[in-house]
Amino acid sequence: IKNLNNIKKFKDISFDLYKGEILGFAGLVGAGRTDVAKSIFGSELYENGNIYLKGKKIKNLSPNGAIAKGFAYVPEDRKQMGIFGSVAVEDNMTSAIPKIISNLFGVINKDKVSSLSKEYIKKFDIVLTSGRQLIEELSGGNQQKCIISKWLLSNPSILILDEPTRGVDVGVKSEMYEIIKKLSESGTSIILISSELPEILSLAHRIVVMREGKISNTLDHKDANQEIIMQSAIN
Repeated sequence: IKNLNNIKKFKDISFDLYKGEILGFAGLVGAGRTDVAKSIFGSELYENGNIYLKGKKIKNLSPNGAIAKGFAYVPEDRKQMGIFGSVAVEDNMTSAIPKIISNLFGVINKDKVSSLSKEYIKKFDIVLTSGRQLIEELSGGNQQKCIISKWLLSNPSILILDEPTRGVDVGVKSEMYEIIKKLSESGTSIILISSELPEILSLAHRIVVMREGKISNTLDHKDANQEIIMQSAIN
């Protein structure tokens, strides 16, 4: 990311993300972290600056365009942006891969929907009655596992996680950490936005700190602690 600007929300954002890296984004509420993530994913526009993927300049004009290039985004607001509440779990989980689950005429293969979702329901130990259960009936933690499963089914190379453990219990949070670590080890590049400093410090290889729409500091994991991050976020 080179000199990305949105006049009202962030200014001169530049950073690199490497293969298999977990790059943490820390900062106070309103620092601009989510706005940067949405701009990278194509759900918000930016005025100028450039995004490069494997050395080639790209522009994500929409989430669909970003998905096609290997991006995925788990949003901060799970209920408003992450799920279709009154829709079955398996339909939610396969909603980002319409070309894979349908034929040339757009007819959905229900057997494929069921088999693909069952794989991740088992893999992430999602608690439900069946794949046809409405996702809004699940606990927050199980909903979050479904959202992450949806994006993993799209086989992303770059995964943006915005407050991925907000509102989940300690047990699910621990499971999420293991999922994130394994994705990184398998080569997925991850942008992790979190307001929980222990979470950032335990997962991120490097940490970008934002303050008032600007990057105030970038730290290697070995050089970071809560005090340094908070000082960078405030001063």
